[in-house]
Amino acid sequence: MKRSTDRILTTHTGSLPLPALIRQAFAAKRRGEEYDQAAIDAALTTAIGEVVRRQIEVGVDIIGDGELSKTSWNDYVVHRLSGLERKPRSRAWSAEPWSVARGILRPRETGMARVDIEGAPRHYRTDIAEFHDLARNLGDSHDNDGMAYVCRGPLGWRDFAQVETDIARLTAAVSVSQPHDVFMSALSPGCFVRFFRNEYYPNEETYMQAVADTMRREYQAIADAGFVLQLDCPDLASGANTDYAGLSVKQFRKVIERHVEYLNYALKTIPPEQVRIHVCWGNYEGPHHRDIALRDVIDIVLKANVTGITIESANPRHGHEWKNWQELKLPDGKILFPGVIDDTTYFVEHPELVAERIVRFAKLVGKENVIACTDCGLRHLPDASLAFAKLYALAEGARLATGELWRG
Repeated sequence: MKRSTDRILTTHTGSLPLPALIRQAFAAKRRGEEYDQAAIDAALTTAIGEVVRRQIEVGVDIIGDGELSKTSWNDYVVHRLSGLERKPRSRAWSAEPWSVARGILRPRETGMARVDIEGAPRHYRTDIAEFHDLARNLGDSHDNDGMAYVCRGPLGWRDFAQVETDIARLTAAVSVSQPHDVFMSALSPGCFVRFFRNEYYPNEETYMQAVADTMRREYQAIADAGFVLQLDCPDLASGANTDYAGLSVKQFRKVIERHVEYLNYALKTIPPEQVRIHVCWGNYEGPHHRDIALRDVIDIVLKANVTGITIESANPRHGHEWKNWQELKLPDGKILFPGVIDDTTYFVEHPELVAERIVRFAKLVGKENVIACTDCGLRHLPDASLAFAKLYALAEGARLATGELWRG
């Protein structure tokens, strides 16, 4: 994994906007409708070459394939693994409305569940549930078509060739463009068990073991290709506001300690310097007032046997948490990837603001230990040009920060 040895390097967390043809095909795939696979394969080869070129063109140093071949950052596995089945999601749930007259928001440290999530759709965002008009306006966007995949049989790869094809496409694209470094994303064991409920294995531990044993084949293939492996781990933060919303901080910490334990198991044959993890509070525009604080999870996150850690720090709910690093010590060998671009807004950040954010972190943890990043993925943006404008602002901000940090 490259370091910012003579300048601040830049990257992003994975997903970038899909071309229209691929987006339409993925929508049909999710609905179980027919689509032209041959046309999609041809389009993907072209699109991945183009997305690699555009990243380099706007100044991104550590590039990826934009996850263009994946239906999404998490549900791509349902099209590649056996043991997962689609079934109706529960709709019987209730939420506690928020009233400003009730006073200040109760902090999560009380351990009180703010929302009755018994029977709630899994991954329901409890912060949105408290604002009923907002929840109604958003409709069922959080719940897709009311269906969910669950584990109903032994996990295994039924189409590992898709992983190999992903790797081959990105290898071909970077052989032409020759970026500074390359990464590829994959779903972490903890997020797998979070999104796909177990209805087959005798207990959660056995299920997590099976997930780790299955997914490590993908992890190893990415590493063997010479790419940096990024494991997407929003379960380590956003899980507190969704699947585990009824837990106290202490209880949630126990959950993610187990997730990190199995993550480390799955990575045991891969050098830590070839792995980074992405931690976030959910890639959506919402209140986020129920997010768990970074300080309540970061010590556990740092136990992951990886070198790179990406964290959100540009969005308004977590923009202040850079101050935590005034007291926290970044362990030797680790690299921090602070998000300095907010992925949930259409604002294109000013490069001077981006530079200011980068410099704050660099002065606290060491400039060689900082790589500038986005908060989360950019696929949801309605215009690909907007995503690349944000990445250009990221690169320009890094250039300004480099001038300040290496000056004199």
